Amino acid sequence: MDLSASLVSLPGHLRVGCAFRRAGVIGWLVGGFLLVGPVFGQEGSDTRPAGVSVARRLPAALLDIPRVQPGMTNPQLLDLGFEALDAKQLDEAELLLAFVFREEPDNLEALARLAFTYELRLATALSGGPEEADKADRYKQATVGTYLAAAELARQEKNYVPAEAFLNKVRLYRPTDVAAKLSLARVMGATERTLQAIELYRDYLKSPEGKNDSEAWLELGKLYRGSFKGLAVTTLEEAARLNPDNPAVYLALAKTYLDGGRLAKAVEVADTAVNKAEGAPADWREENLVHEYVNNLAMTLLAADEQDRADRQSQRAVDLARKALNKSPDSVAPLRALVAYYDTRQWVLRSLLADDPENTGRLIKMARAKQEQAEARHALALHDALAWLPETEGTSRDDIKLLEIRAELQYKVHKLEEAAETCRLLLKLDPKNSVALQIQKNLPEAPQAKTTGKNPDSTAPQK
Repeated sequence: MDLSASLVSLPGHLRVGCAFRRAGVIGWLVGGFLLVGPVFGQEGSDTRPAGVSVARRLPAALLDIPRVQPGMTNPQLLDLGFEALDAKQLDEAELLLAFVFREEPDNLEALARLAFTYELRLATALSGGPEEADKADRYKQATVGTYLAAAELARQEKNYVPAEAFLNKVRLYRPTDVAAKLSLARVMGATERTLQAIELYRDYLKSPEGKNDSEAWLELGKLYRGSFKGLAVTTLEEAARLNPDNPAVYLALAKTYLDGGRLAKAVEVADTAVNKAEGAPADWREENLVHEYVNNLAMTLLAADEQDRADRQSQRAVDLARKALNKSPDSVAPLRALVAYYDTRQWVLRSLLADDPENTGRLIKMARAKQEQAEARHALALHDALAWLPETEGTSRDDIKLLEIRAELQYKVHKLEEAAETCRLLLKLDPKNSVALQIQKNLPEAPQAKTTGKNPDSTAPQK
């Protein structure tokens, strides 16, 4: 198979230092190539009308491969891709792995094995003599780009060991690759190898591609905060100069000023961070926790002994987090934020009560903050308990008991669709199961059941 049939070159300005997005890896590959459809057909592999159940349609290129049958699932095709790769049937392996990755852009196994497939093709081309030089160059680019994409996907999943291994592959074939240097800096920073990360960031920021990268300046500034506060300030100020509308830069800068005891400046910049966050585009506010900025302002004001403003802002942070939780009662992020913000709230109230220990209104606020924080902690504990339960659809009595407690926890943590699905499984095993019948009765309406899945960071109960 000709490489050009399954890969297409990207515009030059996207080839290096691309901002990966998880939904695509993310769509395209940093090394200059994008897995696309000429080999599979632009219309995609599944053209069934909405709501119509038909046999899965596979591209003709796949059906020409021995052992590929119509209607095969992606896991089955992936297994065939692995077998083809083990047998050094590289044409078939490339087709199968590229198709699965195109269908499932988050499939790290498919992407990593595809990179290895290109690496084997590169080795073959390199051993073929000067006449194979053009092909070797194309496979080198494909190898580098695919390993770099695999590293980024693994890093986004916090799977740092394979991410680093993939990046080492990139650096083997292209030692000066700036995108690999930045990705490796992020891996080093995430795994607390701060000095190595700092050195890599500094090298990256000296490059033409990196010198105007505000996000990298921000990341380096955060690393400097631990031990190099002066460098942290100058680095974060450069990030702000490059992107004056990024709220995260001002949040980090306010914290850095506070670390250095520059209280007036910290308050000023913390105020700016809140204003930037609240004025950011709606899609940014949807993805980021604006209440984090308000809570940081409250803590900064408390440190600067501006107690009245700290009182108002600490309560506002709590209110904003509660609003976010009410909007998405199965989201764990605002629940965890609430636990932290109640700490801030109590510190502020203790400071106020130190001046007026008999103030009944403040004593009531303190008691309420402690009570509500305890409720939030309890909700997180229920979520944690649910995460411990293994998946099962067995028929033993123990399996039924497991399904009962899962249904109870799902209901309590507002995973209503999953609770409905678990109840359906329970009633299939035990049509008179009292737990399932009671939960079904209590559901506000019959939510559309969906397949359950254990994801401890995606759900949370509501008070």
